[in-house]
Amino acid sequence: MELQVIGKKLIAEPAAHTLVQGENGADTFYIRLPKKYGETDLSKFSFKMRAASEKNTIAEQLLESSADGDDIILKWSATSDFTAVAGTLSLELVGVSSDGGIIKIPSSEIYVKASLTGEYSPPQNLIEQALAQMQTLAARATAEADRARSYIGKSAYDIWLSKGNTGSEEDFLNSLKGQKGDAGTGLKILGTFDSLNALSLAYPNGSSLDGGFMVLGEYYYWDTIQSSWKSAGSLQGAKGDKGDKGDTGDSGKAVIVTDLTSTSKTITIADNTEYHFGSLSSLSVSFPNEFYSAFICFTSPSSATSVSFPQGTKIFGQDVTDGVFYPCANKRYSLGLWYDGLFNTVVVGGY
Repeated sequence: MELQVIGKKLIAEPAAHTLVQGENGADTFYIRLPKKYGETDLSKFSFKMRAASEKNTIAEQLLESSADGDDIILKWSATSDFTAVAGTLSLELVGVSSDGGIIKIPSSEIYVKASLTGEYSPPQNLIEQALAQMQTLAARATAEADRARSYIGKSAYDIWLSKGNTGSEEDFLNSLKGQKGDAGTGLKILGTFDSLNALSLAYPNGSSLDGGFMVLGEYYYWDTIQSSWKSAGSLQGAKGDKGDKGDTGDSGKAVIVTDLTSTSKTITIADNTEYHFGSLSSLSVSFPNEFYSAFICFTSPSSATSVSFPQGTKIFGQDVTDGVFYPCANKRYSLGLWYDGLFNTVVVGGY
């Protein structure tokens, strides 16, 4: 079942009555959201699903991510942590980027149907989870400290002897020099990925690969010791010579379109363009499928201009009621129009 993210809301209605108390992995949902939210690149985020029941139990799950054209597809499997308690379940999609950026996308509530056998064991709350993690880290730190304590006061040469080796300090130093290795074969680039998460999903184990991959300008190789993908840094070479001076560009002034004779106009907005009209009985506007900014000026006659915009246009300013522009008679209007990455927006001014 697929759910969608529109703007900053997760549309969860298709899953509203799907879950049953105590189910574990019976329902899997695929969540579709755009790679771009305004200027934010969501493909660089890792996402998790958080849910709170009406009895204040909280469940979390890190979501698998994959690319589908200009969208991101997240996979959420509803485990028993999410279905432990019957009743309403509030969902929140949380994304975290490597540079500390956070985006939270809430949803409408869904409902977990009650089971005849009653409630199931709820998940640990977040405090219990944090305590369990702290106990694990503390135990690991204690073990590392005990191991390090056994070497306190010993030189590297003493430790070498304690491992069963024999010889002088010079023999020890010579043992640190390895044999000459074979000639390298250079880096092999097997492909590119938009994110480390996408590479890890495509190749969870790269031990059998003869080469690495480019991710956002960096070369990643399989570290056999850590059993994970590691960055070798950018492969960018030395700075090249300064190039020739390019041709002189356009002045950057807006294109001006003037028509003072027509009484009815239908236009498709072009970027960086000003439209100047006289008295219009009707004006119909459509928008390009790209970023733009434009300006329209016209006069509303005694019968008032009939204005039409595509559905979903956000309209603000003078003579705008509930998002709809109602021109007044015998009034001059100036409209500012642009696309902000999510909506076509119109601001109305009049005089």
